[in-house]
Amino acid sequence: MCGIAGIFVNANKLNNINVKKTLNQLCENMHRRGPDNKGIWISKNKYVGLGHNRLSIIDINQRSNQPMFSEDNNYIISFNGEIYNFKELKTFLSRFKIKFRTKSDTEVILKLYQLKGPKMLSMLRGMFSIAIWDKKKERFFLARDPYGIKPLYIGKFENGYVFSSQVKPILNSKLVVHKIDYEGILSFFLFGNIIEPNTCFSNIINLKSGNYCFISNKEGIKFHEYVNIKNYFSKFTKSKFSNDMLNKKIKYSISDTIKKHTTSDVPIAVMLSGGIDSSSLISHLIDLKINFIAITVVFEEYTNTEMDELPFAKEILKGKKIKHFVRKVSKKEFLNDIDNIIDAMDQPSIDGINTWYACKAASEKKIKVLLSGVGGDELFFGYPSFGQIPYLINFTSLIKKIPFGDKVLTFIGDKLYRKTKNQKWKYLNFFCSNVYTAFWLKRGILTPFEINKQFQLKTKIKNMNNINFIEKFMKKKIGSVSKNKILAVAQLENCFYLRNQLLRDSDWASMYHSVELRTPFVDYFLLNDLKMYISYLSKSSGKAHLVKSSQTKIPSSIVKRKKTGFNIPVTNWTKGWLSDKNFMDKAIGKSNYLKLIDHVIKNIYKKSNISLMK
Repeated sequence: MCGIAGIFVNANKLNNINVKKTLNQLCENMHRRGPDNKGIWISKNKYVGLGHNRLSIIDINQRSNQPMFSEDNNYIISFNGEIYNFKELKTFLSRFKIKFRTKSDTEVILKLYQLKGPKMLSMLRGMFSIAIWDKKKERFFLARDPYGIKPLYIGKFENGYVFSSQVKPILNSKLVVHKIDYEGILSFFLFGNIIEPNTCFSNIINLKSGNYCFISNKEGIKFHEYVNIKNYFSKFTKSKFSNDMLNKKIKYSISDTIKKHTTSDVPIAVMLSGGIDSSSLISHLIDLKINFIAITVVFEEYTNTEMDELPFAKEILKGKKIKHFVRKVSKKEFLNDIDNIIDAMDQPSIDGINTWYACKAASEKKIKVLLSGVGGDELFFGYPSFGQIPYLINFTSLIKKIPFGDKVLTFIGDKLYRKTKNQKWKYLNFFCSNVYTAFWLKRGILTPFEINKQFQLKTKIKNMNNINFIEKFMKKKIGSVSKNKILAVAQLENCFYLRNQLLRDSDWASMYHSVELRTPFVDYFLLNDLKMYISYLSKSSGKAHLVKSSQTKIPSSIVKRKKTGFNIPVTNWTKGWLSDKNFMDKAIGKSNYLKLIDHVIKNIYKKSNISLMK
């Protein structure tokens, strides 16, 4: 896990751009991503360069520092992430008489690219953003993993391109104009995160997940998609297999992905909550006899309530000789940390603070690798949304068939609005007509009408007051979805919430503490391995199969526990924040919540002078 950076300047337009200075600045801005080593490479003509910040996990010897060169010096790589099957790929490459100088996964990627070019991407099991300079063809090859676990931002300026693992280093390079991307900002207001490929700036994009591109003088930048995980949840297929066969398959596949994700030359830990996903990780690690420590983050306000994770976390470890680090977080600590949390975000987010503290705890214990159960709900249909959204669509469709059905739905929506003060319910009659808007009703933050009223976006985004706006906006981002409502929800959960919220939060929150966060359930090989069973899992209790997948039993108290999520007591913590910090006046009411959103954006990008409140 590292930070990568690069710059490409048009050979005829070098002007006064100092490539070395730019690369050093990019890397300095990402020091926390990789404090173990910083490396810089610049071409002889000084119009191309690569930078790297290293967090040493695999082959911690300095021979594996980056940027790394091929033996003939024709290829140079800067790579962020981990390839969990690199040893198998190394064996494959050895058949071609290819020799290795290191024990790293980085060198395997480089050799594989020399042999197969972009086709090698489908062979990589792991999380990655990759940059390779090809001296002969004079072009960059950039790529991201299928799920988009690792980010890669590309900024365009007058004379070329600059890329980085974070947005802010690109902004600080002063090469890219700080021009607001109003569509990116809008996605944050709608969903609480920035939906790729947008960022908050129109001249900076996030290379799409499962995509690669080439950058050259001749063609500029050319994008290509090599895989789309959405397609794995597209069709309901009838498969002939027994329940016993399915359980055996899941048991093998989960055990395999967890074993692969523990590949490391340094100690590992597990982020342990009181839920099924993290408990499943623990159970399989015990089965595999792999050493680890467990880390549980608890909050004082939740002690002895249903939100308290600790009793359930202790239950899974009961009778096991496993070190368990319990990290308590108080309101006072949160208020002391809030500026650092916002600074770490890189892009605005309404979540991730829980992960930030788990990674802070890991760092305090000198742990570099932390396993998370994120992604289990998306793969095994564990969210309430998988049942709620289809039910909501079917219910409203049924009501509309009766006389005055629209008025009935409007009445119900108004009642819910008055009870919750959530304006989304006012549009129940319209937003439950299809899976896109019903999903937004479940996951969304603000309505377009609220956004128009509070923020200066109406003149920038066309047709925001159109009742079909959200549906069109989401279709633009993801395209068509499955006709099967449950599978359609899976597509939206994976490609909206998991990708743009959970995984991005996992990246910035962990990297701030120089911790590598690994996600065994978010694995393209695992998804591919279970593809023929996905339709069945969508119709059955997918989490029940996950519970049965380990020999070490998950306690029934955890299995039967009401799903709470990994929450933080933010409402309590944010009450009474000082007005001179420009957070809010008194409580976390709607108007103050909007001020908080505006504050987060302004303070992430302090030098860009972004202010969107009217």
